[in-house]
Formats: sequence, C-alpha cells, structure tokens
Amino acid sequence: MKTVFALLLLTITLFSFSCSSSNNSARSKSQFQGKIDYKITYELPENLEDQRSKLAKSMTIYIGEGFTRVEQQSQMGEQVSIYVVDSKKTIVLMDLMGQKIALETTDDEDTQKYKIEEKKATKTIAGFKCKSAIFTAQTQGHETEFLIYYTEKIPSSYNSQFPGIKGYPLEYSMHVQGMDITYTASNIQKEKVNTQLSEIPDEYQIMTMQEFKTAIGR
Repeated sequence: MKTVFALLLLTITLFSFSCSSSNNSARSKSQFQGKIDYKITYELPENLEDQRSKLAKSMTIYIGEGFTRVEQQSQMGEQVSIYVVDSKKTIVLMDLMGQKIALETTDDEDTQKYKIEEKKATKTIAGFKCKSAIFTAQTQGHETEFLIYYTEKIPSSYNSQFPGIKGYPLEYSMHVQGMDITYTASNIQKEKVNTQLSEIPDEYQIMTMQEFKTAIGR
C-alpha cells in the first residue's frame, strides 16, 4: 500500500509540472516572483481511510526566474518538482525512506490533450478574487477533470499546470483513484526566489522515468 500511495503522489506531482504548452512559452525573467502556500484536503473511500496520515497536508510553490518549484512533505518522504521554463524539463526529487532519486522528463515525452469550460462561479482565495473553469486533461489514455479557481492578478505565463487557463490557479480539485483531492492557496508572498532552488543536489541519483519504472519492477 505504501508503494501505491508513493506512486500516486508522484503521478499527481508529475502531472502538475508536465502539462506546459506553447501558451506558457519561455519567459525566463518572471515579472512575478514569490511563494504560494497551499493546504491539501482529501475525501477518501473507507478502504483508504487508514492511509490518511501518510498523505501530504500542504504544498509550497516557488515562482522564480525561469523556473517553478513545488515542495510536498508526507510520512512517506519529501517530494520536490522543478519545472525549468527554457528547456521545458521537469525534475522530480524524491527522498523515500532515505533513497534520494531525481527523475527527469521533458514535455515531448508525454502528449496531452485537454479542453476548458469557463464557469460563472467566483470566490476570493488568499485575498485574490478568482474565476472558475473546468479543465479536462487526457494523458496516456487517462482522463482527469479539475475544477479550477484562478486569479488574473498573477499572469498565466507562470501557470505550467493547466495550459489555456487565463490566470494562475489558487484552488483546484480532482478525483483520482477513488479520492477527491483539493489544493487551496492559504498564503501568497511576493519575494525574490533563490535560483539554487532549481538545481539538483549532488546526493540525488538522476534517473529517467523508464529507469525508475524498471527499478521498481514496473
């Protein structure tokens, strides 16, 4: 079960940063830099309720110059996702029970189709008025629907999660593997982000996704 949940969290993290498109094309020098803290809530089926304590409760996104970085911490270990704008490369850093792995993928390794339906609902999140949309993505034959609330105060060019959305997502919900998961921004802070946050630490073993799947027998 631990392996299943580790892979699930990896899938969610990878999805969040493998969906860039030409609409979010390289803007190496960000007009916005800062940190966004999110809380994560779950609705779990009864057979997974005993795994709740192992899931991440929060997420932090750093928007830097030419990159974005996501950090999540759970009982199964730390996960970090880095998206490098110019190279369209996603780096996932995992520290799973002491084993430190860096996975590298690029946008052209996975094709995604998506559609967007703008909705009328609005809400204020972390002091920002947000519009709503339904984003439906199809990746590797799997379709996932997201309810998104986004702000136009943070430009869409920094949104690598959901191409075509006309702003930056401050809340999004999905249903995956029997779970309902919601990410909601709780704090937004403008600040200069250190470029070292986009680098792979020396102690991490670099793998491709295929090498990782082979290593875990997939």
